[in-house]
Amino acid sequence: MQLCDLAGVARELATDADRILPGDGDFRLQPLLDRFRALGYEGYVSLELHNPMLWEMKPLQVAEIGITALRKVLGLAEGGA
Repeated sequence: MQLCDLAGVARELATDADRILPGDGDFRLQPLLDRFRALGYEGYVSLELHNPMLWEMKPLQVAEIGITALRKVLGLAEGGA
């Protein structure tokens, strides 16, 4: 599963450049994640990094803020699995 968020633009009108880190926008991710949990999903979760602003950052910085965003959205403790 890939996660991203949107802010200030309708999902139907969004382009790749509108995608931001999960939890930083308006999209209601929790109902989606709750449904995947209810279905027993135990697979991988990754970020969608299509936003060109993220490409301009240092890879380590993007990785650090990305994992922090995913942990927050997924309800995982710092350093948790």
